[in-house]
Amino acid sequence: MREKLMAVSQFRGANDANVQKIARNAIAGMPNFSIGRFELQYAHYKSGEPVLNQSVCFVKTATFEATNNEGNDVTYKCKASFDVKGQVLSVSCTVAAG
Repeated sequence: MREKLMAVSQFRGANDANVQKIARNAIAGMPNFSIGRFELQYAHYKSGEPVLNQSVCFVKTATFEATNNEGNDVTYKCKASFDVKGQVLSVSCTVAAG
């Protein structure tokens, strides 16, 4: 989980919730930020090359809740998608409460 949050926190694409800041501060243990439910969804990648194990799992999406507790609590539901190398393709967040 920490590795995926680090990737999300370093993503340079656009998203509306500024989740990079929330993820960075939650990883650093800042008291004003927290990460709630976190779920990884895996997919199979087939390389097409003749090897012993042609099917390798990789994280396809990560869904999580990110909360900013700086006086006006706001919770975001976020979804990040990854490529087979673990690079973040996109991050989208919507306000869930606050």
